[in-house]
Amino acid sequence: MDARYVREALGDTLTRGCALVAQFKPDDPIEWLADFLRHDAKQQELTKLRHAEADRRAKLLEEALRHEEADRQRRAEEERLAAERRPNAFMNACQEYLADVKSREHGLRASTSSIQEFGRAALVHCIADIADVIISEEARNLEGSVPMDVVSVLRAGLLLVGYPSPMVEGWEKVKALIDRETFCRRFETFDAINHTSINRVAAAVREMDGIDIQSRVIQKHAYGPLAVRFHTCTMAAVQAFGLSLDGVYPKETVQDGTDNVTHNVWRQPADPNEFYGQEVDEEELNKSKLCGLELLNAVVLDDELTKNKMRLRVFWKCTEGSSCDPDASLIMFDRHGVLHDNIYHLIHSSHDNSMHHMGDNTEASAHVPVGDDFDDEHFILNLAETDPNTYVIAVVLNVAVDGEDLSPVQQCSMSIHAGDSGRVPPSGLVDFNLSRVTRSEMLLGLIYRDINDPSQWHMMGLGEAIQGAEREKEASQNFMNAAPLAMRYIKEMNLIPPNQDPNFQAPNAFNPFKMIPGDNFEVPALALEAPVVIGMGWDVDEDIAMDLDCGLAVYSGSTRTDYCDFEKLTTNDGACQHQGDNRDGEGEGDDEQIIIEFGKLDPLSDALFLYAAVYEGGALKDVENVHIRMVTQRDGKLKEICRFSLDWLANVEEDTAVILARISRTENGGFAFNTIGVTAHGRTIEELEGRLQQHLQ
Repeated sequence: MDARYVREALGDTLTRGCALVAQFKPDDPIEWLADFLRHDAKQQELTKLRHAEADRRAKLLEEALRHEEADRQRRAEEERLAAERRPNAFMNACQEYLADVKSREHGLRASTSSIQEFGRAALVHCIADIADVIISEEARNLEGSVPMDVVSVLRAGLLLVGYPSPMVEGWEKVKALIDRETFCRRFETFDAINHTSINRVAAAVREMDGIDIQSRVIQKHAYGPLAVRFHTCTMAAVQAFGLSLDGVYPKETVQDGTDNVTHNVWRQPADPNEFYGQEVDEEELNKSKLCGLELLNAVVLDDELTKNKMRLRVFWKCTEGSSCDPDASLIMFDRHGVLHDNIYHLIHSSHDNSMHHMGDNTEASAHVPVGDDFDDEHFILNLAETDPNTYVIAVVLNVAVDGEDLSPVQQCSMSIHAGDSGRVPPSGLVDFNLSRVTRSEMLLGLIYRDINDPSQWHMMGLGEAIQGAEREKEASQNFMNAAPLAMRYIKEMNLIPPNQDPNFQAPNAFNPFKMIPGDNFEVPALALEAPVVIGMGWDVDEDIAMDLDCGLAVYSGSTRTDYCDFEKLTTNDGACQHQGDNRDGEGEGDDEQIIIEFGKLDPLSDALFLYAAVYEGGALKDVENVHIRMVTQRDGKLKEICRFSLDWLANVEEDTAVILARISRTENGGFAFNTIGVTAHGRTIEELEGRLQQHLQ
């Protein structure tokens, strides 16, 4: 039989059976084939059952996997929602700040009588709060897009404080601005009251239309802490113009994850012109006003200022009843960024005679309106005659009186005027708010040459208080503490020409408040008009019993003619008076003082030596933080003239005395303070006589 015919006609089972019969040739092929067919039918039934069971199990497994995946997705969503609700470090910082603001507002509302007064007070605080923000590395390293709500709040804040619209168009420009190292800290002294207008308030509110500041999208973002501060500034600014927040910041029901909650949401007023009481001037938003903020703080001085004399004014207002005595000073830097001149309340003219301090005003300006006829301190500058090597002039405000600082100063301004009369309106004016400043020195701004055209000058407002890290000597209060910060700006902003000489080494700049051995400082004549205090200080370990004393030796020619110390308190002419013995060196500041009235000094006395000696116990190695300084005294207040610190004395092994300085007459009838810093072995003036003689020349 044809196999193909059988397979097609009888099917696979019979075909296989017949094939097996042909293969095995059973005795009874018919019976064998019948048994095969019966057995195969059962096998096929079992196979069908197994396949059905397998299909059933596969469906059950598929269903189980589907349920498992659904459970996984549900858990993932729950975890996502939980993580979304869980605050991160940025959100914690935002909520903590908003809580502090709410608490502060309670106090401000109790102390203010109107919504406008409250808003102005709150705005001052909120603006200064921005200075506390530190832009994190996570924020600086962000790449790509940022949630639009975050961008809108940041842009609104920048518009509010005075940045022109073109400067903050797009996230790239906004990020480049707020990531600048000095951006936030400049707000410490930003005068928001004088720089925020109703037009800018309207622009900020419009920019934040629909924004819920409680949104986790904002608060958990790396820029969230800055965003919430701009938000509080806008709230305060609205009220500072006497407007109600209800019109722009109503309560609404919003979705918070899966929940509906009630939050305040920023909304553009239905009729902006009616709400703000005027038509919003869009043109103002494209303009900038000179201030201390990053990139808004520089102006080019025109020829009327730089080719003729100009007047630089620094004026301020203090709290009522304050006796604060700030001083304005100028520090000059050369083309290498090295300090090379200065003028202040005791030295009124620069070396090249192109800059003049017009005198010290010792009265604070409470209740005195600032106008064209009012000055606290001012300078006359003739930049056309300025030494060509002078490239940068730093303008400094400081309080030099021991123990006082700038905290009583509420407002301060720096302005420049053509001519020297002061009646001309300012060509440049920078306002600063100092109500939160508690330090002693502030860098108000820089006046600097254009490195491409040295005949052209610029003015930059800064308003940055000198932090501890910038101060070279915390114990000394003086305007020169602003020099390191000014030098940092000079370097960072490339305000001086690049150095073409690879072998150039900057000389050591003389600093009267950081003198070194061998320095010679001509005491300003103004300082000699009143008694001068020579203060000497040191620290001794409390476990060491020793008595360090200071003294003064008077010489005429090569002969010692007089002295004063803890035993003989006054010289014979009455000009030098020792103020008594300090036996332990405890406390800050001066430990012993000698007051000198130069007008009473014997005309034959031409040199005064100042020394310190261990009278009992120990040696110089047991003392540290030794200093000598010259101080003016007026109405019981001390202002430092110069300082010499001898930090290395702790390394001296056996010597028990140190010759600190010599004050000698000059050819022009004045006096010079010459630092020495030479140690000796001796405990009394008689034992030191030989050493003193060596330094008479």
